[in-house]
Amino acid sequence: QDIGFRAEIPILFRADAPVNLTLQITEADGTPSTARLVFRDLAGHVFPPQAKRLAPDFYFQEQIYRHHGQHLSLPAGDYTLESSRGPEYLVTSQNMTLPRASSHTLDITLHRWIQPSDYGFYSGDHHIHGAGCAHYTSPTQGVQPSDMYLQVRGEGLNVGCVLTWGPCFDFQRRFFSAKPLAWDDPFTLLKYDLEISGFGSQAMGHVCLLNLKDQTYPGSNGTKDKGWPTWTTPVMRWAKSQGGVVGYAHSASGLQIDPDRAAQRLMNTLDRNQDQLLTLEETHQALLPLPFEQIDEDRDQALSKGELSFSMNQEADQLPNWVVPEMNSVGAMEIGVSAALGACDFISAMDTARIPEWNMWYHLLNCGFPIKVSGETDFPCMSGSRVGQGRVYVQLGKVDQLSFDQWCQGLQQGRSYVSDGYAHALDFRVAGIAPGFGKVSLSQTETVRIKASVAFAPATPQTVAQGLLTPPGGKRFLGDTVTFHGPPPEAVALGGTRTVELIVNGNAVRRWIIPADGAIHDLETDLSVDQSSWVALRQFPQLHTNPVEVILEGKPIRVSKRSAQWCAETIKQLWHTRGHTIHESEQKPAKEAFDRALEIYREIAKASR
Repeated sequence: QDIGFRAEIPILFRADAPVNLTLQITEADGTPSTARLVFRDLAGHVFPPQAKRLAPDFYFQEQIYRHHGQHLSLPAGDYTLESSRGPEYLVTSQNMTLPRASSHTLDITLHRWIQPSDYGFYSGDHHIHGAGCAHYTSPTQGVQPSDMYLQVRGEGLNVGCVLTWGPCFDFQRRFFSAKPLAWDDPFTLLKYDLEISGFGSQAMGHVCLLNLKDQTYPGSNGTKDKGWPTWTTPVMRWAKSQGGVVGYAHSASGLQIDPDRAAQRLMNTLDRNQDQLLTLEETHQALLPLPFEQIDEDRDQALSKGELSFSMNQEADQLPNWVVPEMNSVGAMEIGVSAALGACDFISAMDTARIPEWNMWYHLLNCGFPIKVSGETDFPCMSGSRVGQGRVYVQLGKVDQLSFDQWCQGLQQGRSYVSDGYAHALDFRVAGIAPGFGKVSLSQTETVRIKASVAFAPATPQTVAQGLLTPPGGKRFLGDTVTFHGPPPEAVALGGTRTVELIVNGNAVRRWIIPADGAIHDLETDLSVDQSSWVALRQFPQLHTNPVEVILEGKPIRVSKRSAQWCAETIKQLWHTRGHTIHESEQKPAKEAFDRALEIYREIAKASR
């Protein structure tokens, strides 16, 4: 052809029919199962092509999920297949050739490295979505329950809580039921509930409402546009009144520290003579990030804004810390109020940065509030990689069939640990008592025995989320799944060690170095208790148990005056940044509740060390 003249050329190609691939997916013992699968051709292209996917395959994921016996259409050719079923399983890679034929069968065997249910623990992700964020709104408004079930089962989760929220609210709320949706696997449950986000009280922090019997708030007429409170405590009380379990989502959102702004707030509040310096007298009753003399770098007996900002920036990488965060986003904003008033059950962890998540939790525990921690992903908003990136393992004992009611009750009682699935605390006891199974009561100062069993995966993604890469912003971002903090990592860390810590009232008092070899490692130590305290086990940032309370002489936990001051300051800061978002008709009861919470923290501070 004369291309210069005609500007056209015929292109001939042959389109072969795809091969109908039947997948025989089994556990190592031959039991039919579900798998996470990534197919790549020799050029590294992902199949099926992501841009052309419809549910049950999600365009924003490389992987697909299939049950035993299900089918997949692929062109004939050579592929590399990676198969797994979440972090409790090894990732297996195999080369395969798909022949030119109308059909073909592929056998896939999955291999676990850990089985938490052998120890009575059952995993769940209490915060995933079937609509909004990365999900499409056309041809359907989000995806169906069967699509979400495939994701949950394909990641080896026992429980998935699909939360209807603002986007596609009217379409998705049709899937709600007071009971989990029925499936053929007694150890995989899917329950539709609510996240108050995109409407209502969202400006005061998003809240997860689990195990609801009724999803229609009084006066809302089944809509999201009217009748919902514009602060979180009332909606949490409504959910709890029907047996629900409630807590804040993606907790660190808004708990980040801005050193310059925080320093300026202190200067504005404390600098009585307006000389832009704070004296020891001016800061006498103030909540400083560090003792005065440690902040005073130039030893001039006065603190400048620069010195304050510098110390706050350093402390932002510490856990715990006493720098007041911005309180300006959608995480655990109002938790200081709802916890003090008995309206909150848990704080979410494992999806946002770990230090601000756990810092808020630690300060509440130091005030004696029995707030539990639970694990979530907020899929596909905080992360669309996979469900179960953050998860909670609830102790139910040996059961023949999962009960969602009992699982939620265990979450509420703190009979659990949170994890990314690559780290496990399969046993943790203080004087023989596990988290959520009662308190240790002592009549005098005494030494108690600590026992634990932990395990870490022999292969772990080398990411910021797992704490195996330090982001440019520093330790304060470790654990974060929201951003990669750099190019998406593909490396896997084989073996290595993990540092396990015994935490008492927020501070590490004992450390063990444990190999990441997939084996169970038993730990024991003694702990002297001279005041009512909370005791937990952690491996930062992958793992944390809920605490065991040790009560001395019947006295409540009052271990830190500074923690009570910090909680009070977060409430004041929240009212300053977000109080105006509360509807005029709710301003009076909201202000009364905030003031009552502040009075509670003042009383706690007086009774604390």
